[in-house]
Amino acid sequence: MMMSKNNNKTERKNFRVSLFFAFLFSLMMSACAGGGAPDPKIPPPTQLTLDEFIKSKNFSGVVLVRKDSVDILRQAYGFADKAANRPNTLQTRFRIGSLTKAFTAVGIVQLKQDGLITNYSDPVKKYLPASPLNAQITIEQLLTHRSGIPDYLALDELDPARTYTPLQLAALFDTVPLDFTPGAKFEYSNSNYIMLGMLIETLSGQPYFDYMQSSVFDSLGLAATEEGESNISGSEYAKGYTSPPQDTEAGFIDMSIPYAAGSVSSNLSDMQSWASSFEDLSLISQQDYDAIFANAEYGFGWGTTPTQGLKTFWHTGGVSGFSSAIYLLPDDNGLIIILGNVEASDTQRATQEIAQQILKTEF
Repeated sequence: MMMSKNNNKTERKNFRVSLFFAFLFSLMMSACAGGGAPDPKIPPPTQLTLDEFIKSKNFSGVVLVRKDSVDILRQAYGFADKAANRPNTLQTRFRIGSLTKAFTAVGIVQLKQDGLITNYSDPVKKYLPASPLNAQITIEQLLTHRSGIPDYLALDELDPARTYTPLQLAALFDTVPLDFTPGAKFEYSNSNYIMLGMLIETLSGQPYFDYMQSSVFDSLGLAATEEGESNISGSEYAKGYTSPPQDTEAGFIDMSIPYAAGSVSSNLSDMQSWASSFEDLSLISQQDYDAIFANAEYGFGWGTTPTQGLKTFWHTGGVSGFSSAIYLLPDDNGLIIILGNVEASDTQRATQEIAQQILKTEF
C-alpha cells in the first residue's frame, strides 16, 4: 500500500528521532554542565528504594550499579519478548545505539598505536584523499564532534529499510554545506563516526566489524558483543518496543545505517568488561586514556562534563526500540550501565531519570 507524502515525512521523522535521539544527548550535556533544579517527578531518596524507583519508571532492560568493586544493584526488568512471555535476564543482548561510538574511538586509538595514524590533529584527507570532506577537518574534530558536518540522520534522503554501504552513507552528507567552521564549536553529529568507521576500514584493510572483532571485542573477551542484527531473532536477544506496555514492537531499521555510530549489540557483562578496560588499561595506555578524556566537553566517544558535581565519563544511546546509558566515575570507583529495550519519549526521559537518581543516591 502506498503511503501519502505526509505519512512518509512522519515515518522519516519518527525514524530519525528513534535512531539515536541526539537531542537526549544534548539534554544530558546541559544537565551535566549545569546541574539544574531537582526534578519534582523524581521521588525523594527515602521514599523508594533504587529497585522500586526503577520499577516505578516501567523500565524494561538491565541495570548495573557498582561502587568500590561491589554491586549495589545488578538486576533485570521487563520482557525481552513480551509475546513469548520471555523476561529479560542478565545475559540478554541489547542494541546499544550510540554507546558504539566509544568502541569506534578506541579503534582509532589503536590505529594510532600501530603507527597507521601519525597524529589526531592530522587532516582526514591525509588518509582519505578521495573524500570530498573539507580539507580543514581533522581526525580529532571527528572524534569530538567539532567538524561541522551535518548529521545524516536529519536528511530526508535516508531510508530506514535500505541497506547502505559506508560510502553510500557518506554520500548523503558529503555535498551538504558544513554547519560551522571546523573546530569552532561542539555539535553532536553521527556523521562524524561514519567517517571514522570508513577511516578504520581504509587504514586496517578490513571491514569495520572485522577489525573491531579482532582488535577490540576478542582482545577483551567480549563474546556477546557484535554487529546488531537488522531482524532480531534468537532467545539471547531482546526485541525493541515503542512504549512501556511492550505491546508494540519498534519499526524496522537496517543496521547498516547506524554503522560505526551505533550498530553494536552487547550484554551487561560485556559492557562491564568494556568499562573495566578503561580502569585497568588492558586495551589502551595511560597516554591513550588521557587523550580520550582530554576534552572538557566531549572526548573520544565519551561525554566528559561533570554530573551533579561528580567527575563522570558517560554516554547515552538509542536505536529503534532501545535506549541505553553508561557512566564511568573514576574518582568514586563507580560504574552505571543501563541497557533498555523500550524506546519512546517518556522512556528516554526515564532512562535519564534513573541514571540521575542513581548518581544522587549512591555516589
